[in-house]
Amino acid sequence: MNKFLRSSFEHYSEQDFDTLLNIKTDPYLETFTNHHSNRYEPTIYHDLLLLFNMIKEDLNEDALLVDFGSGLMRVPIFTNYVFKIKTIGIELNKQLYLKSLENIKNYSLLHHQENDVTAQNINALQYQFSGKETHLFFFNPFSVFVFQKVMDNLMTSSIEKCDIILYYAKPEYEVYLQDIIHFNLKYHIPLQQINNDPSEKINIYEYTKSI
Repeated sequence: MNKFLRSSFEHYSEQDFDTLLNIKTDPYLETFTNHHSNRYEPTIYHDLLLLFNMIKEDLNEDALLVDFGSGLMRVPIFTNYVFKIKTIGIELNKQLYLKSLENIKNYSLLHHQENDVTAQNINALQYQFSGKETHLFFFNPFSVFVFQKVMDNLMTSSIEKCDIILYYAKPEYEVYLQDIIHFNLKYHIPLQQINNDPSEKINIYEYTKSI
């Protein structure tokens, strides 16, 4: 990793990571958003370290990660902390969005990254791809119908290549990507299966515009 080894955090708890980043991302009960959106659940920090170890060679100073369904901004903030790249969080729920702004502010006060971590309170379908995105992160934020529409927007954008990161990948998401020639499985990261759940994994698909 850019600034430390994974072993540096071997004994860190979830709260230890939050304290390091000066943020609060414990499970937070939000109001209902809509029937296409799933409830907030934070990504496990140690799972993110596994992900970072896999993709660290793919990230350079020009990388841009967008987290769809970013909740309280744990993924964008921690990614920025580790790699010093620009990150964007997309969150539809107003309550979560307002809380996430507090996290960005508190993180920036301590780590001085106020211009590199941003959040948008919009529907995922309203997100306008700039052409600079290199990694899109999804932790089952919404229905496969919405996911398909986001991928449609990606494929009609100017982006030539982009990695799609599926954390606890929904089978419906995977089936959809496997049926389109522009997406190919790049990395598979098995996670500790506490509940013998086959979805406890991270799959990363590479999108290529020209086939």
